[in-house]
Amino acid sequence: MRLSTLSFIAFIAFLGLHYSLSAQDQGVRSTSGIQEMEDQLSLANDSEIDLWKISVNIGLSISLGNSDSSLIYADLQTTRAWGQNELLMGLGGTYSESDSVTTSDYQFAYLQYNRLLTDRFYFGAKAYGIRDELAILDYRLHLGPVWGYYFIKDANTTFSLEAGPAHTWENQGGVTDKYVSLLISERFEHQFTDRLKLWQRLEFRPEIDAFNSYTLTAELGIETRMTDNLSLKTFVRNIHDSTPTNGLKRNDLAFVTALSYSFGGEDALDLTAKKRSLRLSGENMNDLAGNVDGNVTKAALGATLNRGNTESLAITGDLLGIRRSGNDELTFGASATYGEFEDANGTKVTDQNIYGVVQFNRQFADPWYFGLRTDLFHDQLADLDYR
Repeated sequence: MRLSTLSFIAFIAFLGLHYSLSAQDQGVRSTSGIQEMEDQLSLANDSEIDLWKISVNIGLSISLGNSDSSLIYADLQTTRAWGQNELLMGLGGTYSESDSVTTSDYQFAYLQYNRLLTDRFYFGAKAYGIRDELAILDYRLHLGPVWGYYFIKDANTTFSLEAGPAHTWENQGGVTDKYVSLLISERFEHQFTDRLKLWQRLEFRPEIDAFNSYTLTAELGIETRMTDNLSLKTFVRNIHDSTPTNGLKRNDLAFVTALSYSFGGEDALDLTAKKRSLRLSGENMNDLAGNVDGNVTKAALGATLNRGNTESLAITGDLLGIRRSGNDELTFGASATYGEFEDANGTKVTDQNIYGVVQFNRQFADPWYFGLRTDLFHDQLADLDYR
């Protein structure tokens, strides 16, 4: 028998409100209590602080010709902090298809408000919804209060745990249901350097009266900062559904690489970060432009992987090198793309090509030069072994 949803959530919310009022009441009882509470909440320091952080992440892959395929990942995430308040909002999704066959169609959205009761302890409310066309999930919406605690909270590392009940509405496989679920989640972030950050997230959502019916979401990713505003994000995410509908697979695995643009830059929004300039100096710009002797080598790798109710893979790689010495210049580069997807008819390759180039130049009168160049091209889908 299912629990009374509204009464259960109302009771938990009442506990949170009671805790907050009790803490305030204890502070009012004495002058020292007021001062202690203000010191804990840092009201004198934080009352004028109002911070926004907005980032847009986009990953895109398109192939047209002998095989048509496309993939797009996009999300928008916003965080606002003012005084003892935190507001987190976000929405996004993934869509891909190959030869007019949909291989991924997933969307999500969330909204969360937190009130810091101490420097590490908070109480809030959270709404979270997802839609997954290939899992025959029209919608699943969770709404309820949360308690949270920061076990680690410093300039480089944060580790938090939160839990709370939620009312859940869903429609999967044409069946509409509503029930009380439980949220238990943790999140870890660590800033290795000014440019490299790692994050990890685990979220467990069982039904209150049927713990063997649950979803488990795990995510691990790295973010490499390239400029004040632009970063490269690479992450792997797995969603496990213990009771999938209509014989679908329990796991949906995705590996995504995406560009991230942060409005305002990271430093303008992080009070704990040391101010630093990542802009290139004039000398560095000249080095990259090739106005001095030396070597420049760049490499890039992009990949998207889906495993579970949809099976697809896309990989791209690029390498560029330049060697300059006096009047001589050597340039070399390589690029490769591979893609495939799997359906009821088996595995189909959607991309498989390789391109390479080597060029040597001899400058005899600025800006004139003479050189020798060779190119190699392979395209399996065009039945081109080599050119």
